[in-house]
Amino acid sequence: MTPRPWTTSFEIGHPVLDRQHKELLGMLDDLEGLMHGDDGEKAFATCKAFRTLMEKHFADEEDVLDQAGFPERGRHMEKHAQASEQMEKIFEGCGETCKHGNAGPCTETLTHHLLDHIIRDDLGFKSHLQTKKMAADRR
Repeated sequence: MTPRPWTTSFEIGHPVLDRQHKELLGMLDDLEGLMHGDDGEKAFATCKAFRTLMEKHFADEEDVLDQAGFPERGRHMEKHAQASEQMEKIFEGCGETCKHGNAGPCTETLTHHLLDHIIRDDLGFKSHLQTKKMAADRR
């Protein structure tokens, strides 16, 4: 099991969203560790908590993009819907297997989707948020 390292290059410059990204990545590390233990119920609970936080994160992110006037907000929301649908399929296929310590492939797939979300989707609005912050700081 290799921990999924957080790097500053993942940061978009919004403290709430960055904290959520980091927490989600940490939850996947926790889940991976639980896969090698005997606590399938805790693994299942962690998987459910990941799902709940991911949904909250998408809602929070959409609020931030709305407040920042991000011109690509609609397209970004479509990507959230697609990611939610993909993750829902993962949860359906893996949910109960967590309880039996067999969800290693699921954590790999969730990690891929989370990092894809951070790197491809969210870094696309990083410059927009930073420009807005710089303008506000000048006032």
